[in-house]
Amino acid sequence: MTSFGGGWLVFQQRIIKEDRSQLVFNQGWDKYRTGFGTVGSDTEFWLGLEALHQITNSGEYELVIELKDKNEKYGYARYSQFKVAGEGDKYRLTVGGYSGSAGDALGTST
Repeated sequence: MTSFGGGWLVFQQRIIKEDRSQLVFNQGWDKYRTGFGTVGSDTEFWLGLEALHQITNSGEYELVIELKDKNEKYGYARYSQFKVAGEGDKYRLTVGGYSGSAGDALGTST
């Protein structure tokens, strides 16, 4: 991802074509834990909760969510604090420090 200076890790990507996603995101717990899809610049995927836990617990991280609708309207949400707990804590999401144009939909997770 090159937005906001680049250097970001993309852990979920959905590409909607003809009003539908190419990859089924209605998956069970194990798939969300381990990840699914094929990672690529023009493919759909979910990296996995365990990978996110391992990454975000190795230091301090930010989260940027970029959205674009079918009319190309763009919005973003940026959180200066981002962490995913381990499986024992049900991969609890912790975010803080919101800024952006897409609304603070995750703000209740802190």
